[in-house]
Amino acid sequence: MNKNLKLLCVAAGLSLLMGGSIFAADNDCYFGAGNGTKESPYWVENAEHLQNIGLFPNAYFIQTKDIDAGDKAFMPIGSFDKPFSGYYDGEGHKITINDLGAINGDIKLAGVWGFTSEAEIKNLNVEINASLNLDGRVCFGGIAACSNKTNVSSCSISSDSNIYVNSEKCLYAGGIIGYSAFGTVIRSCSFEGRIDGRSRGDIDAVCAVGGIVGENRTGARIKKSTFAETASVSGNSTVAPAWVGGIAGFNENSTYVCDCHAVVPMNLKPEYGDLKQVFTKISKCNSAGTVSGYSLERIAVGGIVGFNAADVANCISQSSSNTRGSIVKCNDVPSALIGGVVGDNTGIIYNSSSLSSIQMLSDGFLGVGGIVGRNAGAVDRCTYFAISGKGLSSFTALRSFNVFSALESVSARGGIAGINDNSLNNASIKDCKVFGTDEEQAITSYGHTRGAYGKFVGLETRP
Repeated sequence: MNKNLKLLCVAAGLSLLMGGSIFAADNDCYFGAGNGTKESPYWVENAEHLQNIGLFPNAYFIQTKDIDAGDKAFMPIGSFDKPFSGYYDGEGHKITINDLGAINGDIKLAGVWGFTSEAEIKNLNVEINASLNLDGRVCFGGIAACSNKTNVSSCSISSDSNIYVNSEKCLYAGGIIGYSAFGTVIRSCSFEGRIDGRSRGDIDAVCAVGGIVGENRTGARIKKSTFAETASVSGNSTVAPAWVGGIAGFNENSTYVCDCHAVVPMNLKPEYGDLKQVFTKISKCNSAGTVSGYSLERIAVGGIVGFNAADVANCISQSSSNTRGSIVKCNDVPSALIGGVVGDNTGIIYNSSSLSSIQMLSDGFLGVGGIVGRNAGAVDRCTYFAISGKGLSSFTALRSFNVFSALESVSARGGIAGINDNSLNNASIKDCKVFGTDEEQAITSYGHTRGAYGKFVGLETRP
């Protein structure tokens, strides 16, 4: 860099610090080329350029090369105070991150972007080989930690190792976006990595982990996205509820918030009798990896969604090998709702299927279904395929013996729903099918305590 250009860069930096703006001619200091307009976007060519995006959050950008962020901690682009509201086209290139930094605050943000609002991000591949161990509340997303009115399309996240995300309190972790809200649309994205999310603390320290989104709410949509067969997500909450899904951990619009920034209300825990109108949708998605979870309180785990109070349509949870299917499992939990498509449903599941190998071990309350663990909403035109090699059912619900909980424990297993719960609303299951080597034996159960199981519904509750 020549002397005159250095002086221009210094002047530009001082102008930014003082709240001023810089001319496009000076921006060679920050990017490879361009002036940040739609006709001439800035060229992003290296890790330094990536970090400079935060200085111009409303501009247009294109990535012109694969970028390795190196060993230095990568700081997310955009914060709640200064969100990224621009346009980024990765043009099919890759970003490799080996060390994740986080934006500090009431909610800690980690990802390539921290907070996006009215932005567009597309055609980008990200590889993350790093972990996080943070105090307080945490949002993590491979593309963005939190999003508001953002379009994310044709993006993929991969990892050669587990992405461990540990939080002292609430945790929202997703392969693409941690917390997606207010009209955000995710389209044609995929997750091929492994996320192990853990939250510690009190009863409000909820854990929501999903292959695409941790928590999906308030008009957010996920379309045509894939949770790869090699991928895995797990959620572990020491005390509070945990929701884990191949596509989304939590899919709801609720009035409950978790003491967060006003633009991203976060759920404490669902109150099934007081749900508001929901516009969130997930459609035409595929899940084929491993989904698991653990909580000392309660857990909902699903091949597509952990907890759903909205719409899940045209989805399938399956394996490309068609021999075992995706694995939905969690061990030794006191209360668990497990489903091939949805763990706990108060919304609508429509035209969706599961070829899932469901494995459960619990000494407490169990609701396990080929489609949904507990249905308190509507299940319409869904199919469970019990792929049973060598005569063995692909649906196995095991109970460990606990003499203290034996009298209070219930194990309910069904080909469509473990529990069809009419205690608060009229739950419905219609036009559904169950297939297996022996249809009447498509569901296999074992138990030391009270149990109920059936081809379609394990346990039907009445108002």
